[in-house]
Amino acid sequence: MSRPSPAGVPKNTPCYNVASRKRRRFLNRWITALTTSAGRIKIRAELRRRIRRSKYWVNEANQYGLDTLCELILAILDDLDLRDWQTVNNLETLAERAGLTLSRASRACDRLSWLSAIITEKAPFNPYDAKCACKHIEVTEDFFAILGIPLKQAYRERARLLKAAPEEVIHSWDTRLIPIRVANWQRKAAAGLARMKAKRARARELKQEYYASTLA
Repeated sequence: MSRPSPAGVPKNTPCYNVASRKRRRFLNRWITALTTSAGRIKIRAELRRRIRRSKYWVNEANQYGLDTLCELILAILDDLDLRDWQTVNNLETLAERAGLTLSRASRACDRLSWLSAIITEKAPFNPYDAKCACKHIEVTEDFFAILGIPLKQAYRERARLLKAAPEEVIHSWDTRLIPIRVANWQRKAAAGLARMKAKRARARELKQEYYASTLA
């Protein structure tokens, strides 16, 4: 008899591994290998090992927590821009692809930052978008180590995309990455503003419909 699914983890297959989505050969090869049962087992084992050494955990990591971290990591890898090592979409999109609720994905995002796998910060509180869906997520070298991806390959792919020498190691503070980062931040900010305006407009419509029916 299977155990019931915990709150926030729906029993569905994550939809980030879509064959029709255009993806570079580097990502396609690793996504295919890591989304298997054996690949997920290796990721969970590495996460458990790092959690035991982390100062932020007192108790042993449970199964559901490891599953959440594993699926979010795979969703981040699938959405990663290999030039600046930042995600293309916001956390809300990643949560949908990983089959997680936004609140659970947000907590998992914080825990990945505790493991030094990603660099992120919570978005400021917004009454129209209070789910912290606009996190800027940037992966680190530990992120690739958790997935078992050789760091040399990640740096080589970044150099290839930036049209540099394959042997050149381009670090995150390189000046060539500044325009890419700024453009990514501006695009996410515009998307968040559009989402906020849409929610405001929808709330205004519901309010007008409510008072219209009441007065009638």
